Amino acid sequence: MPEISETRARVIDSLYIEAIRQGQPTWFRVASGSMRPLIHMGDSVYIEPAQAISVGDIAAFETPEGLVIHRIVRRQTGAAGTRYLEMGDMQFSANWFDEQAVVGRVTLVRSGTTQIDLRLSIAKRYGKLSAQLRYRLYCLHTHLPLLRVVVRKCATLVARLAYLRMRPAAIPLNE
Repeated sequence: MPEISETRARVIDSLYIEAIRQGQPTWFRVASGSMRPLIHMGDSVYIEPAQAISVGDIAAFETPEGLVIHRIVRRQTGAAGTRYLEMGDMQFSANWFDEQAVVGRVTLVRSGTTQIDLRLSIAKRYGKLSAQLRYRLYCLHTHLPLLRVVVRKCATLVARLAYLRMRPAAIPLNE
């Protein structure tokens, strides 16, 4: 039975990915908690097609496992093209992916009876600040093994504080 669920999830992911690539923004239900505290498992995110992704944006990108939604903490452009370093807000691992894998950008987050608009300046400011600080902490974590526990705790604190500063961007939804 797990094979059927996994196959179904991949088919659904591919339909979402294709719709967004064709210019159709869409709502997507989140299946993991890697972006807590901003986005929880079961929340809905609105993904819009994006021509350019910036540091601090929450990008939706295609992987062999399906659609992944994580924050961009670094952008690198070279002769081979542009690539992005992504990191979940609650994870402390990062992965590079090529620009071609970008499907879109998360612009709205619905959680329960509230919605946060990530296009507002306060959300952009703290998303970018969080990304920059977490990237620097990630570099420290990689180069200073004796401080790993402290650096991880600091990175978690940065994600939580950024979320608290973004909360004023939340508006109640009419039911």
